[in-house]
Amino acid sequence: MGFDSMRQWFVCSLGLIALHSCTVAVGLTSNEIIEEIDEIVQVIDNDGDPSISYAQQARVSNWYMHNALLTPVRRPIGWLFGRREELLLQNPGQHVRELLKELPNELSNDLTACSLAASRFAWFAELDKNPQTRILAIDGLARICEALQLTPFAGSFVTASTPLAPSTLAKARESIRMLRPTARSQEGEVALEPYRDALAQISGSILVEWDQRILLVEQLSELLASEPQEQAKPWLADAVRRSIEHCVRGILLGTISDRSSRWSEVRPVRGPPFLSKV
Repeated sequence: MGFDSMRQWFVCSLGLIALHSCTVAVGLTSNEIIEEIDEIVQVIDNDGDPSISYAQQARVSNWYMHNALLTPVRRPIGWLFGRREELLLQNPGQHVRELLKELPNELSNDLTACSLAASRFAWFAELDKNPQTRILAIDGLARICEALQLTPFAGSFVTASTPLAPSTLAKARESIRMLRPTARSQEGEVALEPYRDALAQISGSILVEWDQRILLVEQLSELLASEPQEQAKPWLADAVRRSIEHCVRGILLGTISDRSSRWSEVRPVRGPPFLSKV
């Protein structure tokens, strides 16, 4: 049997297995899920009034990449036939909800993966108009906090809710800009202590604007991924963890304290136990 005949036979066999196809997220890694979410969803600025936009057509995983029966051989099949293809999505919102539901299961306690997922969950929690999507996003954030052993409401509530002073934020941003890896490589050997102090400052208190909190998680995650100095990696890791805590705290408080209609279908009847004395 020649290669073409074998390939045709294999495609027919896959067609039969496709009858048992599972949800669009089964078997995908966290990176593949995030990649697929980014293919479908965009955050649009709208002159300072951000919103979420869903694509009706996008490059998504082929059915055999998320078929439970084919999980052991999904990688060679993906290499042979292609991992993704451009498809017209009948219901992009439901497609993304299946991805969001599975994403926390694939994260474990990997800080890089968790930070990438946290920013996506946060955008959905703040902007998506579908309450089911927002509930999945909030649940995902809570599970990330559990996986990373984060404590968004530890310590004094007043201190945790006091925003970073604008002057301190501006100074910290400038120090980070001057000492980030790409800028540092052009200056030769430099002292890293000011970088450490700036990272501690910018992640030490919650930022005023919700979108700035999400962007900070993304920016610090990028810095951590590109950091060549072993000495600086723990500083960045701690800053990423603190920034996720601030982001989650702001969103969870919004669900019970913000009286706007956007939270009406996800707001609990009572606040969580740790907010009972606030």
